[in-house]
Amino acid sequence: MRNDTPIAGVKAYYDFHVLSDGRIIGWADGSIFFVYDPAQHRMLKQTASEELHAPSAQGPRLFAESNGRVYGILTDGIAVYDPEAMVMKRIAASPVPVGGGSAVVDGRYYFFSRGRIYSYALNRPIPPVMPDR
Repeated sequence: MRNDTPIAGVKAYYDFHVLSDGRIIGWADGSIFFVYDPAQHRMLKQTASEELHAPSAQGPRLFAESNGRVYGILTDGIAVYDPEAMVMKRIAASPVPVGGGSAVVDGRYYFFSRGRIYSYALNRPIPPVMPDR
């Protein structure tokens, strides 16, 4: 068993997603997005932002659509992974706090908030990236 500490001081890793090239993306401590290369045992990129914060609820926060595009849920919206820049970019704001979820059915992403289920259509062109709030 190998034991790596790719991000010093991190208390918890929230989610991992393996990309088609074998790299791992994920969230740490809710507000640190990272790209890790397990073959080289090194961190390729990490970005800390309170503006792009993953929810702490149980369940996946990163998911891939059938076309390979990777999305992530935020506490207040949805982001998409930009493989060139190796960052998550906000593409949609949610009118309600996102509690968790990450189910994709028939091109729609489902999440929950305070006892209600919401969905967002993924099968549309990626809009211009929304600025951080």
